[in-house]
Amino acid sequence: MDQIISAGPKSVPILIGMLADERVAKTEEPIICFWGQMTIGDLAFCVLSDLFTNRRGKTTLQGASWDEILGPPGDLPAWEQLHRFARMHGRKGLQAKWQTLWDKYGGQLVWDPNEKCFKVMK
Repeated sequence: MDQIISAGPKSVPILIGMLADERVAKTEEPIICFWGQMTIGDLAFCVLSDLFTNRRGKTTLQGASWDEILGPPGDLPAWEQLHRFARMHGRKGLQAKWQTLWDKYGGQLVWDPNEKCFKVMK
């Protein structure tokens, strides 16, 4: 994470590119409790979401919240919400949504060290 943050907004397109990677992330312990096996794409999605969420849990980029990207969860746990979207729209659909946000806001992003997230410059 330190390398991602130190790279600044340049790290976002790299993470977007990783969203379609369906290889399983090989770890001894689950990365996120109750998630089971995560793909590289799952991990990239979680990191992107976290990079645009402030300390109060609010999204700092309009359109980038978990539910704005994936749709309403209903009664599904987070991992199933993500996998349902991937089954319905493909991993490329996930990339397309993030790429649209990057194309619109990419040149306006700054790291807020107090909130520990990216936000759009005002």
